[in-house]
Amino acid sequence: MATETGWIHTLFNHRGLRRFLLKARVPLVLLLLIAWPWWVKPQLIWYGVGISTIGEALQLWCFACIEKEQVLTIRGPYQLCRNPMYLGRYLLILGFIATTGSVMAMLGYTILYYYYMVNRVKREEPVLEGVFGEPYQAYCRDVHRFMPGRGRFERTNFGFFNGQIMLSNHGHWNLLAAVLAYVYLLTMLRWAV
Repeated sequence: MATETGWIHTLFNHRGLRRFLLKARVPLVLLLLIAWPWWVKPQLIWYGVGISTIGEALQLWCFACIEKEQVLTIRGPYQLCRNPMYLGRYLLILGFIATTGSVMAMLGYTILYYYYMVNRVKREEPVLEGVFGEPYQAYCRDVHRFMPGRGRFERTNFGFFNGQIMLSNHGHWNLLAAVLAYVYLLTMLRWAV
C-alpha cells in the first residue's frame, strides 16, 4: 500500500509545488469564493455553518493555547491529540463544502486534506523534536498524532484559553475570514432570489 501511494506523498512534499500553492492560495480561495454561491444548496447552509463553527471554535481554542517554538503546548485541545488545529481547519473547510451537498466533493477534499495534513505534520515533527527534545518525544509517545484520545498528561490545563495568545496568533483574523465568507454567501443567495 505504501508503495502504491508513495507518489502522492512525493507530490505533497515537492518544494516547488508547495511554494507555488503557498503563493497562489489567496487567488485560488478568492476564485472558489466567487464561484461558491452557484454550487450551494440553500437548504444545506446551516448544516455547513454548524460544521464550520465547530472547526473554527477548535481552531480558536488552538490559537489561544499555542506559543510557537516557545512553549511545548500540552494544554487545551493539545491534550487530546498533537495536531488539533489541523482537525479544526479540516472541519472549517468541510462545512463550506457541505453547503454544496456534493458527497464527491467532500470525499475528494477529505482525501486531499489527509495527504496534506499527514505530510505537513511529518515535516513539522523533526523541527519540534529539535526545539523541545525529550519532552516532545514523551508527548509523542503519550498523545496520538491526529485521533483524539486520552493522553497520559494531567488535564489540569484542559480548559486553558488565553485571549492574548489567540490574538498574537491572529486567530481573530481567521474568525473574521470565516464569518465574512458566510456573510458573502448569504448576501449572494439573497440577491439571487
